[in-house]
Amino acid sequence: MAYRVEIVDYNRAWPQHFAEAAIHLREILKGTISHIDHVGSTAVPGLAAKPKIDIDVTVIAGTSISDACEKLERAGYEPRGARYGDGVFAFLLHGNPEAGNPGYRVYLCPPHCETHLKRMIFRDCLRQDTDVAQAYAALKKQLAERYRYNGDAYTAAKSAFIAKTIQRSERTPSPMLPRPPKAVIFDMDGLILDSEILYRKSVISAGEHNGLLVGASVYEGMLGQPWPNIARLLRDHYGDDFDADAFRVTWLEHFDQLMALELNLKAGVLALLDVLDQYNIPRAICTSSNHSQVQHHLADFGILPRFHHIIAQGDYAHGKPAPDPYLTAAAKLGVHPKDCLALEDSHNGIRSAASAGMMAVMVPDLLPPSDEIRAMATLIIDDLHQCCRFFAG
Repeated sequence: MAYRVEIVDYNRAWPQHFAEAAIHLREILKGTISHIDHVGSTAVPGLAAKPKIDIDVTVIAGTSISDACEKLERAGYEPRGARYGDGVFAFLLHGNPEAGNPGYRVYLCPPHCETHLKRMIFRDCLRQDTDVAQAYAALKKQLAERYRYNGDAYTAAKSAFIAKTIQRSERTPSPMLPRPPKAVIFDMDGLILDSEILYRKSVISAGEHNGLLVGASVYEGMLGQPWPNIARLLRDHYGDDFDADAFRVTWLEHFDQLMALELNLKAGVLALLDVLDQYNIPRAICTSSNHSQVQHHLADFGILPRFHHIIAQGDYAHGKPAPDPYLTAAAKLGVHPKDCLALEDSHNGIRSAASAGMMAVMVPDLLPPSDEIRAMATLIIDDLHQCCRFFAG
């Protein structure tokens, strides 16, 4: 049966549909997912698109793709075959447009998948360059009229535009560091793990549980801070008699529930680790969390053995924004701080790394860089995929 190729205006509900689908997919494929990414035109704010949510699900190395496919089929996802020749399997979950449910196209991807990487590059190009996005939207509307009932021809006709956009992005000169890094030090929350959004959601819901309004001024002050600093901030805001420790218990209960369902690796983590392996570059995690939290949060992703050291709460005298955490990491790695690349998403993390004398690169998560942070950071980049280019050659 032929279906009409339909292009509709951007719908602000699409990101929420993706978020809900991601929770469902994590429940179905529990323990096997490395990360879930919203791809395709519905992932680009303001871009006209076919009203289907495209989702790439990348599995952890060692996962049986066949088992994962069977789980999706049992959950009602219609198999649409192997795609692209690099182990990607496609599935369709029909929606109900009249009820506001657009339906989903899910692509099950093996680790280090070239198809997935190119889709992410193209998506990010459209997000960052409005001229390219507008040209793509115009092309799609034109092709949808030309191939009104031929979806395969419509898709094929777009391929040249997509390929040229990806090639142009790959040729674009990358921002450069002042010197080649001899070691790389990663923050964890918001940099390796897409967890800061879960911290925010859980602290807000814990506040609601206790009859408190947790606003942006409170939450944003918590970012990149160890617990003693957070407790002090809460007492400053809610009063000296506020029981911060009791609030923390409720907060962590809410957080653990979200972590079990929604935790993902940030884009580019695995690709960057592969590059560091290729060049035998030592690396560490430097976090305000404690060691048990690091072990718990990263265990399911299988990447802990790929770091040479973990520097966590209790390993240094003063937490971020003091330089102590990063100086401790450099000493553990045996590399002078000036030759270390520090990757951070928070303002306090950049302050800490920069004051330690490192090349401090910000990959913003929830907070954009302020003028102070822009002046302090060596570079500000979009995601960890861009870091891979620091080591080319």
